[in-house]
Amino acid sequence: MKLNTVNLQTKNSNEIPALDISRTQRAYQDMPGLHHETKDVLTQLNANIQLLEDLGGRLSFVMTEVRSLIRR
Repeated sequence: MKLNTVNLQTKNSNEIPALDISRTQRAYQDMPGLHHETKDVLTQLNANIQLLEDLGGRLSFVMTEVRSLIRR
């Protein structure tokens, strides 16, 4: 069995082919109401963690209230 190794090449995972970049830029230019925003990944992660902690606290409060109502 002979493998076709012509298309097997290693690429840097950080590289984005030029064709993909032009497609993305064109897509954003063609859509007038769409604004592309870039955010720091760690800042977004921190915001997500804070949101999850807040929601977890709220859920805990609701569960405590439901348990107290069930006991009555």
